[in-house]
Amino acid sequence: MTTPNSTANVNTREFQASSKAARTGFLSLAAMVTFSVLAGMSQIANAQADDALVAQAASQGAVQVVVVCGKRSAV
Repeated sequence: MTTPNSTANVNTREFQASSKAARTGFLSLAAMVTFSVLAGMSQIANAQADDALVAQAASQGAVQVVVVCGKRSAV
């Protein structure tokens, strides 16, 4: 006597991406999504970094830069 939940006579088939074309398609789709997310994050980070630099420059006021140029004399 078998129970209704018995797996002895159940034919199950797992999802298989056995063809190279399917695997290539899935890989390219995953790469496209990954790079799209990274590009979006990069644009957000660049905008925030630019805003932070502008805010820092505004709070510090004018910055004086001293450049010293010299030459060694021949002895």
